[in-house]
Amino acid sequence: FNTNSVIVRRKQFSEWVRFPEGRTNRSGDIYLWVLLVTKSKNFYWCSDVGSYTHKDVVGVSKTSVPEETIFIDMVEELRSELGDDELKLLIKYSNMLIKSALIEKKRMLKKRSCNIFKCFFFREEPIYSLKWLLIISLPRRVILTLDKIKGQVNLVIRAILSMKKA
Repeated sequence: FNTNSVIVRRKQFSEWVRFPEGRTNRSGDIYLWVLLVTKSKNFYWCSDVGSYTHKDVVGVSKTSVPEETIFIDMVEELRSELGDDELKLLIKYSNMLIKSALIEKKRMLKKRSCNIFKCFFFREEPIYSLKWLLIISLPRRVILTLDKIKGQVNLVIRAILSMKKA
């Protein structure tokens, strides 16, 4: 998720949005953007990739990890304001963010903030949730190995795609 610049009326921003101060060390900006989009009703979800970012960007903390509970809270706090289709998209997005937070915590030997069986939205996305529950339950060394393999495969794919473009 890349937080680009937007223009928002100050009055609306202050009425609608509160940064989740003290609730997470990282990813509060994602929570803030989703809240802003939901409250404004003038933004639209687009599944097209708008940019690629690298995890080694200056200014991004390498020692803190997102709290998976912030994404659970985000869904629960906005549930009543969303239609069925919007809620499904938000749950899908939240499950992806929760998965990323849990894997990052596993890599960094950090403790989970929630019971692993209550972290994902199982009822709404049972297959995705079960798949990632099983993967996250693997030993840390297995996850690190899988991550290396994924990185190498991505490099090969990028090289092939760049050769096709040339």
